[in-house]
Amino acid sequence: MDYLPIFYSLENKKILIVGVGKIALKRLEMVLKFCKDVTIISPPTDEKIDTFIVQNSLNYLKREYKKRGHRRF
Repeated sequence: MDYLPIFYSLENKKILIVGVGKIALKRLEMVLKFCKDVTIISPPTDEKIDTFIVQNSLNYLKREYKKRGHRRF
């Protein structure tokens, strides 16, 4: 896998994470060092991830992600 080093301020940003598995959990831990306004959309996960979500007061929607349409940035 190739990596792109990027420097981007997460201050006052809302973060959406779709799907949380063991690899995504490590990335989520990194994001939480810089931003606390995180929402996760994922089918039910394992107990360790559920505990992590509760401990960090994250917004968690237990469902599949539903694409609503194309959005340009």
